[in-house]
Amino acid sequence: MEINQPGPSTAQPTPPLATPKMPPVSSLKPRNIPSESPNKKNWLKILLIILLVIILGAGLFYAGYILGQKKTLTFQTPSPTPTPELTPIPTQAPVTTPTPTIDSTANWLTYTDELYHYSVKYPSEWTTPQFNPLQRNGANGVKLYFIQAGGFMNECMQEIDNSIITIQDLQFKRRDFQGVFSGEMCDDPENTDNYSIWLMSPDEDYGLSFHYNSSIKSSAENTFNQILSTFEPPK
Repeated sequence: MEINQPGPSTAQPTPPLATPKMPPVSSLKPRNIPSESPNKKNWLKILLIILLVIILGAGLFYAGYILGQKKTLTFQTPSPTPTPELTPIPTQAPVTTPTPTIDSTANWLTYTDELYHYSVKYPSEWTTPQFNPLQRNGANGVKLYFIQAGGFMNECMQEIDNSIITIQDLQFKRRDFQGVFSGEMCDDPENTDNYSIWLMSPDEDYGLSFHYNSSIKSSAENTFNQILSTFEPPK
């Protein structure tokens, strides 16, 4: 038996790495990937269709609303704004205190005719002459006579007017004269600017005679009208 003695060591080459062999393509089998079920796909399609229908419907609705608003603004005639009726506030009429009427004849004296029973007032400052109780004398030559049974008119007075006036439902004859008073010279020009008013009752049985000068014509006639306002007919 031979015994092999180890000889000198000799380096052995490194064997090449073995390349793993890939199995042929035809030999690879595809993995079993689970596929979606047909029912799930159908539901997704249905939901998508429903969403599209909703979106489309909402868009159509909004478009119709906008168009409707434009037509309303374009063609609708604006109705006039009603004017509110103002209710008048009742105003209280101011309370006016009536001004008391002052009777300027309140303090006058009263003449009462004993024969014909009428009465009339005259200013309290007028005087009665002793020789004629039917005469009253005022300032500035004014004279008032209470006439009985017609009286007397002198020839120097010229009648300038006559009329019928009503006093206390009685008709009196009024006669206006201008000229010279009795007892004065008729031909004296200075004496012709005098006036007389004769007022006679319907039967000419009583009346008044009023004499004054033209220089006080306005105030004298005003006084005479006040005297007539106080006349009280026979009772």
